Amino acid sequence: MTGSVGLLLEAAQAAASVPVFDEAVNATVEKERCGRYGLPYTGRVERRRIFYGSLIADDSWHAVLFTALEGYGVYHSAAFVESNRTQMKFPRKLRFPVGSNNLRLLQSGIFGPSTNVTVDYYVNERGWPDQIGREHHQRDLIIQRWKKMGMQINDIGLLADVDETPSRDFLRAVQVCDITQFKQDGPKPCSVPKITTSALVFESAPDCITKRRWAHPNLVIGACIDGIRNSTATYTPDRAWDGTAWLNDGYVKGSGWSAVPKDAEHFPLFKAADFRRSTSYGSIVVWPASHSAFHYHNAIESVAVLRNKYLTYGHPVKDAMTMNLAEVNGDINAMIECVLGRPTGRPLKHGLEPGGLAARKARKNLGPIPIAFDVPGYAERRMAELRDIINKTFA
Repeated sequence: MTGSVGLLLEAAQAAASVPVFDEAVNATVEKERCGRYGLPYTGRVERRRIFYGSLIADDSWHAVLFTALEGYGVYHSAAFVESNRTQMKFPRKLRFPVGSNNLRLLQSGIFGPSTNVTVDYYVNERGWPDQIGREHHQRDLIIQRWKKMGMQINDIGLLADVDETPSRDFLRAVQVCDITQFKQDGPKPCSVPKITTSALVFESAPDCITKRRWAHPNLVIGACIDGIRNSTATYTPDRAWDGTAWLNDGYVKGSGWSAVPKDAEHFPLFKAADFRRSTSYGSIVVWPASHSAFHYHNAIESVAVLRNKYLTYGHPVKDAMTMNLAEVNGDINAMIECVLGRPTGRPLKHGLEPGGLAARKARKNLGPIPIAFDVPGYAERRMAELRDIINKTFA
């Protein structure tokens, strides 16, 4: 790999050559860390295990390495699922088949010296009611893989997209802090089992910070994950799409968990679809920074790949391959305005933070910055490369 993404790979490989620096539990450090999130630290000395899972497809190595650096050495396992078709059923060539260089790199230790990285393959030519059904079927394989990797009821399941990651500080916090959502041995177990992070959104480049927040990725304690805990004490709801779709039986409808009957004593276990679909409870953010995660959205390496994404994946745009790039999607419009340093003539849905990454770094009270964006030279080179890509598109 060359250019800016090569800098990220070098950083990941350098990390792999030394011990994980923050593995040991230091009571003073952990108490201060938990306090940043309004959480107590009650002396826990053993870190909870975190099992990571994501679909993977045409995501750039920028996004993969961005996530790997943030979670380096934290995850017990990292389970990926790749499909031979997009959500809109367009055929695609597998990037990570057995024996491929891409798979070797993914499993080369970039996620940590002892993190077990796997890729399962979803090949299914059946029809589905819509693209979301296909997506949920793929995610269901993640929990199956977690179970094979030995996940237990006291472990944490983290389900994300490749370009989403909790900050490293928050990952370490959920491993040791006293968290209500992870206590499921009392009355009404699994009524509130999920944590939703609040992600700072970078649109294609480190300098393009938008003013929105992204409510992913999501974490659920193993005691409330279907397949990890099999208990007759929990409610089994009706589900669509062969049992993998989100809860739709009256427990989760409309505004979500508010639909739970007041006298309910048992609650459904979470399937993979529920991580992202059911109403978020217990969202934890850094105050006043308002984020505990990062979303490196549309971290593209070519306009062709970007256009193909909007044509063939979720929320498809019929003419994505031919229409004006700034009109394909509002997020793309924001990236173009940021990179070119001028308005495109179309209003921004969320707006951009003035001053980009440098301005945010200068204000120490605004919370963490992605580890990848502190790699020397990366942010500047990435911005220059993206500017060149966009200028060629509009030449």
